[in-house]
Amino acid sequence: MNPALLHNWEHGERTPPLVDVGCIVGTLGIVGEHKERILELARLADTDSILLGRRGQPHHVGTAAVCARAAAEIVDWHPTLMPDILQTPSYARAVAKYVLPERTTASDLHARFNENTSHLRKIGINAYVGEYALVCPVGDPDVDVVMRQLHHLIKLQRDCRDVTVRIVPANAHAHLGHSGAFTVFRTQSVDHLIVHRSHGYSGSFTLDEDGSYADADSQLSKIACTAEDSARVIIRRIKQLHLARSTRHSASAGNYRA
Repeated sequence: MNPALLHNWEHGERTPPLVDVGCIVGTLGIVGEHKERILELARLADTDSILLGRRGQPHHVGTAAVCARAAAEIVDWHPTLMPDILQTPSYARAVAKYVLPERTTASDLHARFNENTSHLRKIGINAYVGEYALVCPVGDPDVDVVMRQLHHLIKLQRDCRDVTVRIVPANAHAHLGHSGAFTVFRTQSVDHLIVHRSHGYSGSFTLDEDGSYADADSQLSKIACTAEDSARVIIRRIKQLHLARSTRHSASAGNYRA
């Protein structure tokens, strides 16, 4: 093989044909699921961004974990839910059940959560949370799920020095974040930001070559509450949920006595 061609493949300057990828995989003795995974990536390489998945095993979640391990900084934004990297297992299960049915199994959610929290202490995390995410019960009438999630945010702010959680007000003026949720990874080895957008069973990855997502990050930073004010907003919401739960329990007890 021409060394220059191999060099272009290794540096992503050219895409190897599927038949050549198959020859290399066969020569290296790669079989089974790993072989199918590599061949799938080769087939999708010309699309430049899309990673497909299977029900209960979305490949893009694993790819995002690889990006997280390589990242020096992560920006995570979601307008209506908690950003993926901040979700507790119970909250993630509620999302999977009510928002993306059967998207992932409980074990996958626990594994993803444990992996994420282990990295939060090693890299910088800037998480932007839409105000709506604080009031939306994710389809679960039991407010305990949301309360545990909110307590987790406060604990992260307190215990992880490099983790910043900021609330974006619902009445904020138009900004690039309105286009939807995204996660941005800044790594030492890639010149541009790596952007991940989840679409349920599949996800897209692209490079922020035109700086659109960097601009979105800048806009969100300007309109979001400070970390201190965000913590106060979250604590106030926790107190409201405590009161709502106490009121509901009192009403239930009264009905039972009656």
